[in-house]
Amino acid sequence: MSQINTTGLKSFTVGASALSRYERVKLVAGLLVVAGDEDYAIGFCDENVEAGETVTVRLLTAAGTFKAIASEAITAGDDLYGAADGKVETTGTTVRFVALDAASADGSVIEVLLKNLA
Repeated sequence: MSQINTTGLKSFTVGASALSRYERVKLVAGLLVVAGDEDYAIGFCDENVEAGETVTVRLLTAAGTFKAIASEAITAGDDLYGAADGKVETTGTTVRFVALDAASADGSVIEVLLKNLA
């Protein structure tokens, strides 16, 4: 059945591996999995969750900013790309976000804004 989403939040079933809060995620065969470095993510995981459970995703179409996990030290204002393990980094091929906070190291949680590529 077709539907629309106006809240920017949507629930999905997690695939074979657990997910962590603020990881970038994608859909594979209808299941939610962590997004890799060049994968197009659908959003960010809203909480820590085990495989097979249902979790809310903050879709990239949601209004406002997002929390993301840095893979390295990042300066506020840096252009950000998708990184391995659902994180963000300062190098890549397609700019996806702008850092609104600084990250001191791998694993830091920062605020990011979706970058308008138009």
